[in-house]
Formats: sequence, structure tokens, C-alpha cells
Amino acid sequence: FEAVGVYVGGRNRGCTQPNLTAAWVREQVANGWHLIPIYVGLQAPCVGQSGLQKFSSNVAAAASQGRAAADDAAAQSAALALPSGSPVWFDLEGYTRSASCTAAVQSFVAAWTTQLKSYGYLAGVYGSAASTIRDVAAITTTKPDVVWIANWNGVESVFGDPYVSDALWPTHQRIHQYRGGHQETWGGVTINVDSNY
Repeated sequence: FEAVGVYVGGRNRGCTQPNLTAAWVREQVANGWHLIPIYVGLQAPCVGQSGLQKFSSNVAAAASQGRAAADDAAAQSAALALPSGSPVWFDLEGYTRSASCTAAVQSFVAAWTTQLKSYGYLAGVYGSAASTIRDVAAITTTKPDVVWIANWNGVESVFGDPYVSDALWPTHQRIHQYRGGHQETWGGVTINVDSNY
């Protein structure tokens, strides 16, 4: 492993992260780790998981909420001393697609992207290849700088996904989550991890 995801904030982040500080970030970077800052904000209005806070299905309201998420993500990232130019990833979990939901997702993501970039960070989006990334790839205005494609097909490659053209984000702008949660043991410690390439 060379990189690890860290949950930097968001209304749907699963737990507090009291050990996630600027000092911890500096220490891990000095130890040779690459960090993947993840922001788990409001989710799509058509997400099926229960208990999640959602953004509006109204495109104008969704855009406003996307900008607010970017404002908060930038503040959280700056507090952790993540340098300008770092990608910050919005975790937008998979959902059941519909025309109205797609429009809201695209409005939210375009606003997230524009606003986050105004702070000097790269805008990233994580999500299911079949819903999130498929809809993000079809944005005609402002696409994110980088994408993290969740497709648990076991293939250790960032290209060849049936929902995402290889022509989009072709230059070191992709992560592929190819395997979901499973147990791995390293140095006598067992931990549940998702595998990414």
C-alpha cells in the first residue's frame, strides 16, 4: 500500500476523527504515505441507503448545497494543512438513477467542482461507476478534475470500465476501487479494507 483514505468531514461522515490533525498528516506524509482526503457530505436525493442526509432534488438548491459542501471541505482540508493543489474527494454513494436525480447530482457536482477549485484544491468525486460516475461523466459544464470509480470487478486497472469512457480523465486522474470491504492482516493487525488501484 502507498496511499490511505482519510475522512476529513461532511454531514454523513460515519464517526468523528479526533486523531486526524495537521500534526498527524505531517507525520504520515513524512513516513511516505500518500493521503486521499474524503468528504462525505449530503447524498443524492434518490440514494437507497437509510439514515443518510440528502441534498435537494431542485437543481438550484442542489448547486447551493454543492458550493456549501466545497466551502466546508476546503476549510477542513486547510485545517489539516493539506497543500494547495491536493485533490479532495466527495464521496457520493451509489443511487437509483432517474432523470430528476441525475440533474440534481450533476448540478451539485458541478457547483462542488467550481467552488472547491476556487480554493486551490483539485475537485474529485468518488462513487459507483453505474450511477455516480456515469452521471458525472455526462456533465456538460464543469467536470471534476479527478474521479474514483467504484466497480468491484476485481480488475486492477483504471481503464476499461463499461460506464466511463477511457477518453475521460485519461492522465493520472482516476482511482479504481476494484474490491469492496475484506479483511487483511499486516504486522499481526487485521483490518477491513477496500482495495483500490
